[in-house]
Amino acid sequence: MGTSAEYEAALARGDLRAASQYENYYIPVGGGWYTDTPGGGGKTAAQMAANTHYEYRGEAVSSPAPSAPQATPVSPTFDPKIEANALYSKPMALSVGGYYRMGASPAPIVGPYISGGTVDFIVSFGVPANPEGDRKIYAIYLDNELAWSSAGGGTLPGDGTFAAEPFDFIFKTGTLTQTVCSLETEKYPGDECAYRPQMLLELRGLPYARFMANTGKPVPYVAAEIGDSANGDPHDGINLGTALELIAFSPWANYTSSTFEAVDVTDVVDAILIKDNFTVIQLCQNVTGEYRNLDVVLSDKVRIKDRGSSVTPDFVFDRNSIIGDDKAVTVSRGSATEQRREHELIAIDPDQDYTAVPSLSKIPRDPMVISAAVGKQTTTIPLVIDANTRQALATFSQQYQENARRRVVFKVGAAGYGIEPADLFALTGIADGFDNEVFKCTQTTHGANWVVDVEGEAILRCSIFGGPGDIDPLIDFVELLIGANGADGSTAFVDESLQARTVSAWVNAQIDTSQSKFGTGSALFDGTYGTAISVPDSPDFDLPAAWTFECWVRFNSTSGDQAIFGGGWFPPSSGYLFRFTANTLEWHCFGGTNITGSAWAPGINTWYHVAVDRDGTTTRIYADGVMIGSTTGPQSGIPTVDFTIGCQYAAGGGRQFNGWIDEFRYTRGFARYGSDSGFAVPTAAFPRP
Repeated sequence: MGTSAEYEAALARGDLRAASQYENYYIPVGGGWYTDTPGGGGKTAAQMAANTHYEYRGEAVSSPAPSAPQATPVSPTFDPKIEANALYSKPMALSVGGYYRMGASPAPIVGPYISGGTVDFIVSFGVPANPEGDRKIYAIYLDNELAWSSAGGGTLPGDGTFAAEPFDFIFKTGTLTQTVCSLETEKYPGDECAYRPQMLLELRGLPYARFMANTGKPVPYVAAEIGDSANGDPHDGINLGTALELIAFSPWANYTSSTFEAVDVTDVVDAILIKDNFTVIQLCQNVTGEYRNLDVVLSDKVRIKDRGSSVTPDFVFDRNSIIGDDKAVTVSRGSATEQRREHELIAIDPDQDYTAVPSLSKIPRDPMVISAAVGKQTTTIPLVIDANTRQALATFSQQYQENARRRVVFKVGAAGYGIEPADLFALTGIADGFDNEVFKCTQTTHGANWVVDVEGEAILRCSIFGGPGDIDPLIDFVELLIGANGADGSTAFVDESLQARTVSAWVNAQIDTSQSKFGTGSALFDGTYGTAISVPDSPDFDLPAAWTFECWVRFNSTSGDQAIFGGGWFPPSSGYLFRFTANTLEWHCFGGTNITGSAWAPGINTWYHVAVDRDGTTTRIYADGVMIGSTTGPQSGIPTVDFTIGCQYAAGGGRQFNGWIDEFRYTRGFARYGSDSGFAVPTAAFPRP
């Protein structure tokens, strides 16, 4: 069993390899530490040769760093023993991201080995949350000077260009199967270690004269710009929910999709870089403390949930459901003062060389009567975000906290037995000032006889709830919205989205006020060849990574091959098509993967909600909220002719729809439903701008 005494003895006799075996017994990573055996002990040569995978231990275990041994100078004057000793018991970084700059370990984990005027060594960038990611380096910095760069990223010198003296290197991307570095094999044949799954940069033949001149050391500080394209273009960043899931699902945390989930998170960050001991719950609480649109919900699993600007309550309580007398609802707030409370947020700034930079919240003059809490509250989050985002978060977080000091407490019967913290609730018919205001539940106590004590706080969002469907957080991404509300028999169809596209009616297409799902009318298509409505072709109708098409349909006849819409479907060369034929609802995409054989047997003269969406990986077809078909194949339809509703192609006709279509909506960039388990169909007309 390796001990600190053996470690010091190995260092004292200059046996760095033996020392490193004891030193590497405890390797801290993010929220936990590695060890190679449950009972302790150093790695044996056989274990290292076999690249034994470390076992995760749930709690941090460390021994005090030994005293540095007496320096034994080498030429040039640099003692690798002291430098290596600086790594002892130091936390190792855990990272996940799109694109970010990261500093390597403060000293090499292998080397340095000096020969002539060059030096060879290996540095570590810690471990990735997702060892299966697709990482590359885009730049290497030595003592903060650019040494090599690549527009497309790479792992070898030939993938980019040098800004100064060339050298040899290889980037090991931090996988569980990566091979051993050549320097390790050269210096320790038969006893080499791959250091899986650390991200490693092996540098060989690096001229060190300029580093010696600047710092007196032949080994420079190494940093690199790292990009992971596993979740798309790394320069676009990474979805915050995806990043938190990757950390939770990593080998260091061992959550699964059945125990952790991010729901509807839309915020994007450059990366998450962790060098402190966080549990997953602590990390989520740390993040949601500033991202006030996010809630941590603990029920059957841990969820990070983003309601966006939606304030649709999960529960609505009135006089009949609340238990008590005339003072059944207690309202409280902290004492008022004119003293303003400061809130400071510290995050990693990509424009300030990836250092921690603070932002102080900025609020307008006398925005509200604030609480008696004074002084400065400082919060640090391990996210890489720009200055504007950091400033907005700090300001919103302070305003939210001040607003949340208005609290309500009440008792409710069986109607609220399912309410849990982070659920939203509304109080109606209680008293002036409460009607339609939505609060967030902060605490519940379930007592006897189905009585629940509920505590809630005011929320700083669009806090007036006017009923379902009155707010659409994705309204800016709606590219087409046709409600067909107008005079009976009119051909003047209107696009009610912010795009206000020109809509043309063909042959017998017209507004029919005798039938509608919502509003005053719907679009009537009588099945005559060429009957359709269309909008001009636009790049907005080229399918992006995520999208949603949906509408309400009412069949006058279910026979034949009927196109609900055609995205420039001009067979066999372009576009996409959504159709009903032979009791199946089908999706066709030129150059992509079709969904056919989705059984659906609608009747006539009945309204049905139909939709097709894609969440970036899976395309799904729904009928009345039930998923009836899906594919994970690619979707790359690019129309070359007008987008058409009611047949496959307005100018050419074909596959004529026979019936009515209402509330047609196309949302670009988001899968509104994206669920194998389906969704509750809309109960009102889609929100308008």
